[in-house]
Amino acid sequence: MNDEVKQGEAIQAQLAQRETDQAAAAAQATSAARGANAAKPEETAAPSGGRTQVPAHSPADGGTASHAAESAATGAANTESAVPAVPADAEENSEFAELQRAVAAGEEISKELEAPAAGQGGGGSRSIGDAVRFERGLDARDPRAGFDPDIAPPPLPDPTADTSPELAAVVPPPPPPPDNGAELGGLTPAAQGGDIAVNEANLADGSNPNPPALTQSGSFTISAPDGLGSLAIGGVEVLNASGLTGNPVSTALGNTLVVTGFDPATGTVTYEYTLLDNEGHPAGQGANDLFDSLPVTLTDSDGDTTTDTLAVRIVDDLPDAISDIDEVGTGGSTGGNVFTGADDDALDRVQSDVHGADRAGAPITGVVAGSHLDSPLTDGTGIGTVVQGVFGDLVLNADGSYVYTANGGLQSNQTDVFTYTVIDADGDTDTATLTIEIRGEAPPPPPPPPPPPPTIQVGKPGDTGIPNITVPEGTDAEFGVSITRAAAGSTVTLTLADGTAVNADYNEARFEYSTDGGTNWTAVSGPIAVAAGDSTLLVRTDTVADGVDKPTRPSP
Repeated sequence: MNDEVKQGEAIQAQLAQRETDQAAAAAQATSAARGANAAKPEETAAPSGGRTQVPAHSPADGGTASHAAESAATGAANTESAVPAVPADAEENSEFAELQRAVAAGEEISKELEAPAAGQGGGGSRSIGDAVRFERGLDARDPRAGFDPDIAPPPLPDPTADTSPELAAVVPPPPPPPDNGAELGGLTPAAQGGDIAVNEANLADGSNPNPPALTQSGSFTISAPDGLGSLAIGGVEVLNASGLTGNPVSTALGNTLVVTGFDPATGTVTYEYTLLDNEGHPAGQGANDLFDSLPVTLTDSDGDTTTDTLAVRIVDDLPDAISDIDEVGTGGSTGGNVFTGADDDALDRVQSDVHGADRAGAPITGVVAGSHLDSPLTDGTGIGTVVQGVFGDLVLNADGSYVYTANGGLQSNQTDVFTYTVIDADGDTDTATLTIEIRGEAPPPPPPPPPPPPTIQVGKPGDTGIPNITVPEGTDAEFGVSITRAAAGSTVTLTLADGTAVNADYNEARFEYSTDGGTNWTAVSGPIAVAAGDSTLLVRTDTVADGVDKPTRPSP
């Protein structure tokens, strides 16, 4: 029986030691989980005397041990024993689990335990029944007896687990907004005609002056979804985020462009271009175009840039030679200027040529006899020298002045034709003719018609015809004589109609006349001198008896 008691005590001691070890391991795990940095592992002191008290099962656990087993402490007496660390060896844990299983199954566990170092105890008077009394048997033994059932020990740490502090989650930055870039629209390349056109002919010295037409307007569009930075034309900033700058643009050809408006809703930019002077177009190519090209640069708020070109078409002005007609008589000469239209004879039809905007100092470059409008003369042929025509000779100078001398003895209605060419400063030409019409020998003018003969009207002043004159007897008979268109030195002779009177009681020999209206009278003694042209005489004679003096029509 003593051996059985010792064996039971040894089992109890080992179970108690394992429970102590488990408790220490649980405490150590809890301390580690709470982040406590213990300087040394927890220690559990045994009761004085080196004895470890093993609590018995409570009735609630299924039974109560009536005898407390004692075992010798592993350390020195009356000293604290260090609690062993949690077994790292999985084999020890499995061994303990095997003992628990055996106890629960009611198996004999003594053979599972290591033999005491001192061997089995000797026999005694006490039996195992006196030492230990189990009410429900070893299968009711609960290693957790004496512990608070509401406190669950933390799980043992996983040696493979990562116990480093958890790092805060890294939140990636939001993606950057999309870069939309900048765009220009509505600009037409020069190869397709350009954006707007101006014409040199509308300049003040052009062939068709029209100052308002020298300024033309146009538009294009811009797009900057990321925000407008700036818009530059010809290197000059004309628009930015604050609005129009008002800066004028001077172009490479010396003209002016001004941005007049911007619509943020549609992105439309409007502008005006003004032609200030003629331009140097390609030489000798006739009507051609020259482009004033202005670079356009759009930059948005984040630095994206796009470029294009605003092309202005400048139309060349050309000279316009207008054919002229002059007249001259046979053997005579005439002159004028085919370019300015000046003429010696106002009746001639010499018109001024149109030089155009590209003026040249010496516009006439050649002249030949005949009509050759399809062959411009640009080498100076005939300029300043005598050019012999069909009916006379022409001298035409580079400034357009000319003199034509006709041959003598020509018939009328003859014409002499000459062809000349004008040129402008950039080599454009035009050709016209100078036609001389010949007037032949003029016949003498017809003699003027003879003037009508002078007339003499006899009667009272103001009367017409030759009326009878009735006067009282013994008074003077007075009548008027009107002379019309009398030649210088003309005279008037008065003669009475002899025998026509009723009674011959008049004085045939006594007549008087007056040239001053009757103030002064002169006796008629022969022909009366009258003034040239128109004049009036008063004539009187006395009477001595009844009758009528009736003079015949006087003759001058």
